[in-house]
Amino acid sequence: MSTVDFEYLINKIFPLISKQDTQLLQALSAKMRLAITLRYLATGASSPTKRNRSGRLDSCEKNNSTNDTAFLQV
Repeated sequence: MSTVDFEYLINKIFPLISKQDTQLLQALSAKMRLAITLRYLATGASSPTKRNRSGRLDSCEKNNSTNDTAFLQV
């Protein structure tokens, strides 16, 4: 995906996928959420993964809302 296409998509869905920081956790930026989602979709993985604080890979179901939003906006 080109930078121009990525910027177009992030500008279109930014308000729908943005999250706020809490006192305990810093939220992923909308750009990072979209990048993770696009990588997940491009690789065809059955479930996206992320590293937890201990360094182990965990299933990351949070991207489902980003996936749905991206498809609805395109």
